[in-house]
Amino acid sequence: MIARNSRRLLRLVNQLLDFSKLESGQMSLRVREMDVVDAVRTIAASFESLAARKRIEFVIDAIESPILGWVDRDAVEKILVNLLSNAFKFTEKEGKVVVRVLCHSERSEESDKSDSSVVARRAPLPQNGTRYSFVTIAVSDTGVGIPAHLQQKIFNRFYQVDDTHTREQEGTGIGLALTKELVELHHGSIAVESAQGRGSTFTVRLPIEKESYKAEEIIEGEVPALVRPPAGTIHELSLPKESVEIGESVTDESQPLVLIIEDNADMRRYIRSHIEDHYRVAEAANGEEGLNRAFETIPDLVISDVMMPKMDGFELCRKLKTDQKTSHIPVILLTAKAADTHKLEGLETGADDYLVKPFDAKELLLRSRNLIEQRKRMKESFQRELVVKPSGVKVNSADQQFLKKVFDGVEKNLSNSHYDVDLLAQDVSMSRMQLHRKLKAITGYSPGELLRNFRLQRAAELLKKKVGTVSEITYEVGFNNLSYFSKVFREKYGVNPSEFG
Repeated sequence: MIARNSRRLLRLVNQLLDFSKLESGQMSLRVREMDVVDAVRTIAASFESLAARKRIEFVIDAIESPILGWVDRDAVEKILVNLLSNAFKFTEKEGKVVVRVLCHSERSEESDKSDSSVVARRAPLPQNGTRYSFVTIAVSDTGVGIPAHLQQKIFNRFYQVDDTHTREQEGTGIGLALTKELVELHHGSIAVESAQGRGSTFTVRLPIEKESYKAEEIIEGEVPALVRPPAGTIHELSLPKESVEIGESVTDESQPLVLIIEDNADMRRYIRSHIEDHYRVAEAANGEEGLNRAFETIPDLVISDVMMPKMDGFELCRKLKTDQKTSHIPVILLTAKAADTHKLEGLETGADDYLVKPFDAKELLLRSRNLIEQRKRMKESFQRELVVKPSGVKVNSADQQFLKKVFDGVEKNLSNSHYDVDLLAQDVSMSRMQLHRKLKAITGYSPGELLRNFRLQRAAELLKKKVGTVSEITYEVGFNNLSYFSKVFREKYGVNPSEFG
């Protein structure tokens, strides 16, 4: 992880240095005569392993015959690498990326300009005496696309589309700006066609005739051999390897479940590596997914980043703490914002703890353990102090309201022997599974156990006050089988109902 991110940082620094050279006029073209199509093929081929890993169909559409032309291979490589990196970055699994190479003679230039479908056609096979004036390199993808009103801004330096999909990819706003300047340095042009949700096509046109360049830009001599760049030197500089598959770790089901919500795959894996030896782990890649995952699994702890796409950590925490299904779950917020105002904002949303990046992983584990143990002690306290009304139990206000709703539902249906867990779940507007997870998290009891204990405790009170016979009280508290009532009463209080009090 360190090596990969160091390479990405090196690539970013080199891009900034290229900008500096372009601005100061110190970057100049060094064009040589070479097989243009083969050069493009060789550069594009370095993305094949990435395509396989991401399960993206990758097509290099170019003729096999050599096309000699004058280009600066270093500039062409940087242009193509940036375009392909973006194409793979914003294309989901099972999508498609295509590189097309077309060559044009001077005679066909005007007709090409008037034919918008030129990027979809293969270059004609060269004939004796034919000279090609331009090469067109088109990179198409089936990715997220770019809104029409933003398509010209994407070539501005440091501009980033303020969109969920682009924010997830942690772009810097440098690649396309540098690409455009390199294309123009090469006396070419670049254009984009895109539709949001339908993908993008970036089309670069470069002159390949010797006469298109100044004498000082031309390097005469033997054509250098084209060497395929080694794996890891191009696309892996800009794209992080995928994290472990998002899901739950395979551990003892009795262990607490920790939900990690973090949009950076490397950070998610880093946190997981320190947590998974102690707890079960589930993951989510953004706030919206994390909220849905929390509702689904009802974890024992949530560790969430603050700055995330789709829903930030503050909003996530607010929603978790104000929903009766998840209000009891402790939340630790992680953020790079170190100011006290940001910390206060996080705590005001109901967060139980707040850590500033970079943080010590041991400290995160310790704080996680403390919150989980605190919740465990609360459950044990509840089991010791369980009374008919929940006011005597120390829980937060949202949990207090939830427990009151549970006890009110049981109280109203105390004598109804058909009142079971399903009906209780309906009364508190939860699914049976959500109710189970919520009650287990707060009280340590399953809904069935809580319902039975409530009835037994009310029976004990009535027996103590001698307000009726054992049979009468049995039916009064919702048991319709006297022998079963006697059995479970004896298990809880150690004596038969007739001997109690």
